[in-house]
Amino acid sequence: MLEGPTQKTPSPNKNNFFESPNVHKEHFLIEGAQVDAIDVMPENQKDEVPVLVAPGWGATMKSFEPGIGVLAEAKRRVLSLDHPRKGGKDDADLREDMSKWCKKEGQDSPGWSLEELRKAETILGLLDQKKVEKVDVIAHSEGAINVCIAAMLQPEKFIGRTIVLVNPAGMIGKDNIFRLQGGAGANKSRTETVSHIPVTEAETEYLKSTKNITPEYINAGKIRTVKELYAISQARIEEMLRYLHKKGIRIIVMAGVEDTMFPMAGMQKNIKKDFIDGLVSVKGGHMQIQVHPELYMGAAESLLEKTKERVE
Repeated sequence: MLEGPTQKTPSPNKNNFFESPNVHKEHFLIEGAQVDAIDVMPENQKDEVPVLVAPGWGATMKSFEPGIGVLAEAKRRVLSLDHPRKGGKDDADLREDMSKWCKKEGQDSPGWSLEELRKAETILGLLDQKKVEKVDVIAHSEGAINVCIAAMLQPEKFIGRTIVLVNPAGMIGKDNIFRLQGGAGANKSRTETVSHIPVTEAETEYLKSTKNITPEYINAGKIRTVKELYAISQARIEEMLRYLHKKGIRIIVMAGVEDTMFPMAGMQKNIKKDFIDGLVSVKGGHMQIQVHPELYMGAAESLLEKTKERVE
């Protein structure tokens, strides 16, 4: 068991971090869809391999702006993206891609959701266009599903590196969309802070500025939204993790003990030592990485280093 976050002194306001000179805003055409992305390149980088921040459902890069600022402060190069709400490959092409993978690997159909496969291929398209050969990952919530699929498709980009899954989807066992919706609602209704770690004024200001992100995400692709929610409720990523772990990819799970969306109790029943390198249990609910980025994104960043030291 690795250690969770400890309280830090807050750094300067990172709410407008995307306006910093080291943040490069970029736009790509990937499989016919417009994809917005950022490439954050601080001076004197800790590691030449970038960290991909993979947003979860209903989230965008903006959802993680202060957290990405935390990574940049730690001298990490960071890539992130907004998954397009329209366009991209059609379902027939995605099914064909899955079929080709099965033939190549000599396996039966993995049963991946087409919506998650589309997001996985968008991630790989971004890495290809950026000519990124290796990447570490911090994936939140639904991001765990599409990042795992991306790594299944092109493991060479992840082998020897670390994937940190923060409050990941697909690891609590049998689920359904009604339970998932109830869990999400409970996260909204409970306080998203920890008693001894107050939400700062800057954090409150930032959270207010991002309140329209999820409604806009939903409205920009309502049919896709429903399909994604169903896919999240049905996803099981344990076998993918087992495959990826055997390939030489370090896997860390960081889970909130008060997360009602993906409860810790269900996760602990399904996590096995043969497919993860560490489980970090932290206080708080599903969105702590956005509510307290200094603590939780800082902890996720430190796990990249700690795990590298321990394994290598």
